[in-house]
Amino acid sequence: MRLFQKTLLLFTTIIILLSVSTTVFITRAINTNQSVDASRELAREASAVYDNFNHWKLLLWRHINLLAEENPSPGRGPTDSFDGDLVMAVRQAASRSGVDYAVLRRESDGGQLLVPIESTDRPFLDTEAFRNRKVHPYIEIIKLHNTLYFTAVVRLGTEADGTAVDVFLVKMIDRPLLQRLSSNQRIKVLVASASGAVEGTMAVDAVPMPMLNGEAEHAYTSVKHVEVDGHNYRAIIQHSGSVAVGDDTEMLTLVVFLSLADYDRQVVLVNRAILTIALVAALVTILLSLIFSKHLSSPIHRVVQAMQKIKEGDYRVSIPSQHRGEIGELLDGFNEMTEQLALDKQTREEYLQQIMQLKGYNESIINAMPEGLVVVSKDLRVEKVNRSCLQFFSLSEQEVAGAALDTLAVEILDAPLVDRIRTVLSDGTAPDAEYKRAVGEQSFEVKLYPLFGQGDIHCIVVIEDISARIAYEQKIFQAERLASISLMTAGMAHEINNPLSSILSNTQNLIHSETDSQRAETLRLVELETKRIAGIVRGLLDFSTTDSNAALGAQVNQTIGEITRLIGYGIGLEHKITLHTDFDDSCPPVAISTDELKQVVLNLVRNAMQSVVDTGTITIATRYLSRSGSVEIAVSDDGVGIPPQRIQRIFDPFYTTKSGDVGTGLGLSVVYGIVKKYKGEISVSSTVGKGTRIAFRLPVV
Repeated sequence: MRLFQKTLLLFTTIIILLSVSTTVFITRAINTNQSVDASRELAREASAVYDNFNHWKLLLWRHINLLAEENPSPGRGPTDSFDGDLVMAVRQAASRSGVDYAVLRRESDGGQLLVPIESTDRPFLDTEAFRNRKVHPYIEIIKLHNTLYFTAVVRLGTEADGTAVDVFLVKMIDRPLLQRLSSNQRIKVLVASASGAVEGTMAVDAVPMPMLNGEAEHAYTSVKHVEVDGHNYRAIIQHSGSVAVGDDTEMLTLVVFLSLADYDRQVVLVNRAILTIALVAALVTILLSLIFSKHLSSPIHRVVQAMQKIKEGDYRVSIPSQHRGEIGELLDGFNEMTEQLALDKQTREEYLQQIMQLKGYNESIINAMPEGLVVVSKDLRVEKVNRSCLQFFSLSEQEVAGAALDTLAVEILDAPLVDRIRTVLSDGTAPDAEYKRAVGEQSFEVKLYPLFGQGDIHCIVVIEDISARIAYEQKIFQAERLASISLMTAGMAHEINNPLSSILSNTQNLIHSETDSQRAETLRLVELETKRIAGIVRGLLDFSTTDSNAALGAQVNQTIGEITRLIGYGIGLEHKITLHTDFDDSCPPVAISTDELKQVVLNLVRNAMQSVVDTGTITIATRYLSRSGSVEIAVSDDGVGIPPQRIQRIFDPFYTTKSGDVGTGLGLSVVYGIVKKYKGEISVSSTVGKGTRIAFRLPVV
């Protein structure tokens, strides 16, 4: 009986606690959800009200600008001392914009006219308050007699005598206008200025004074609870510009209220339903516990007796099971427990195998990393290294495992970096900086991270090969530099060409008219030098401009064949240079014009000719790269080659490795600009004393 009573008491207590906690939790969740829904609805509606309010400004701005663009001309007869055509144009603009009033004021004598609008019957008397404060059209909100108005202002020079006329389109901010700002019946809108000018769609007298006076700490303020006339609201207060009051201005505040009556009513209904359900559930559960608790006590008593035997060392104990459901499963599980003890050893071995598999999986992940990874112990010895790191520095795992860090033949692990690793191991903080090291033509970036475990601090050294990234950054820098130089050279070329043409023309005229042979010879020298300057200017224009109207789709092999037939014989005869071609017959047309392709190839051949000292060979080869969808064209020579330190600058304008008057230094710059224009790629490989190969790739059509 003691177990039965305790079980019943326990079940009853748990049920009551669960009922209470569930009711409280659900009620709180519903209240929270209702609050969130109300906040979302209010934010959405406030945004819509704010946008619709500003839409009136935009509408007036559009119509006042249309009136300014029309700038009506004087009519044939005056109306109240104003041109009839002007009055008619203003009345039409006012009707289109939906305003309530239109006011005309003449600048010269202050004469004014109130233009009646058919769509409104509101009285309007005080037209003296309207003044144009600016020389351009503008929109403002003004306060007259504690009433707010949208006002669009423009000055027109349309009077017959040339006198300027100020036109004011006026829209009263009243309850009908505010009601149109939102179609939601739960939304109320209030507009207030700092001095208390108020209009709204609710009982304004019941609204708290800070809201009436336009007082808000921030430009956007959310108020969770406001009581107005005995009803609960949630509000958003927004600053919406300024109000002109005479020569002063005040802050304009737009307040949007959301009635919480529907939300409060729904919460009350749901809370009542939850409380009723919880009470019924508690009563039913208590009754069921009375029925089943006695049914549960008997098998539990037998389990206690069996556990006592197990405690004494008898694992052969078994409890006959005549129950179904959870009790039966409990008794069956108890009977299986003794059998499970014998299987523990096998289970532990399986777990160990899984751990080893997981370790191998982690090893695979580490070795698959493209970055090199080294784990350094507190005594500066290598505990772990991955495959990428071994490949970076051509080391074997046997050489590295357990070796002292300062004894490894790795150039990037210099003394300053080892000292920084020692600092990480001592204080366990990761350095802010990243360390860059160069080994031959490769560049590496090194990062250090502390690793905490088993009471010791280790250091993880991550080594990343950034050679490709640096090369890419250099290409980007080269492209940006050439683009800026291209803009500069284009301007210079055009500015120089005009006076140069005059100099050349006048020099040629003087040569034809000169009878003194010595002076004629001097003039011919001037003509020759002027033509040389003109050649440089043409090179500048070729570098900075391209023919955007030329047809694309050049036939690579055919175009290069025409070039070789044109210059091949002259190269061999005058320069003792042999010109070879190696064409890939499968090359399709490429995305470049034929003339520009000829210009690129001729510049490369001319550059190769200047690199060959006495005799040599120039080879032009084509190759179709189907995988990348491009064609590669390579021009190679066996000339003097280019030193490595100069290769990065050969595409710079006016940079040349030739001595004397050979070349202007623009040829390769023009080549680079044309190739990049068609999203191509260009590369240079050279060995001093053996020759140079310049290859460029262009996408196929």
